[in-house]
Amino acid sequence: MKGILLAGLIILAAGCRKNEPPKEDLVPTKAVVAGERLIDFDERNGAFACRAPADWKVLEDQGGGGSMVMFFGPPSGPDQGKVSISVSRYPDGVDLIKTPQDYWRMLKITGRKPSALASIQAGARRGYGVHHEEPQHPPEGWKALYMNREDTVIIARQDGFFTISHTAPADTYRKTLPVFEAVVESFQPKR
Repeated sequence: MKGILLAGLIILAAGCRKNEPPKEDLVPTKAVVAGERLIDFDERNGAFACRAPADWKVLEDQGGGGSMVMFFGPPSGPDQGKVSISVSRYPDGVDLIKTPQDYWRMLKITGRKPSALASIQAGARRGYGVHHEEPQHPPEGWKALYMNREDTVIIARQDGFFTISHTAPADTYRKTLPVFEAVVESFQPKR
């Protein structure tokens, strides 16, 4: 009898519990592109700002050179975790890459077979564009899992340049290309 009474009290207490209010987005959505919510993103050291996919994972550089920030996504679907958008700055102090032409030569020297370095409109400014394909290998092994396509936009600055790159499986890269284009169009170097 005590067990039935205790169970009844637990059920009654659970029914009286207030529902938690829905969580609000801490960062408001500024646009939706190709089904991805975009938010305003400011690089933590103040080097640039841009729109970025709200639900993708973000990895910011800890000061070791290389990419300043990388966005990994999409958060679900067949290409989950296979797509990235990265922003890097050149030169980074110790880098031999000082010009967009040096960047293109580096791609060529490393065997990536880049397209010609083309002058393009990158948002409100002129820039350069280049793309190439290369196989995606597993962490341990050389058997190609699939081909990746990498599209890069180069935005020159007086003291160097930024690269914004989109890497995705070659057969589906067009799905997330509009997200990349939105990042490029909104990109604002600050220093």
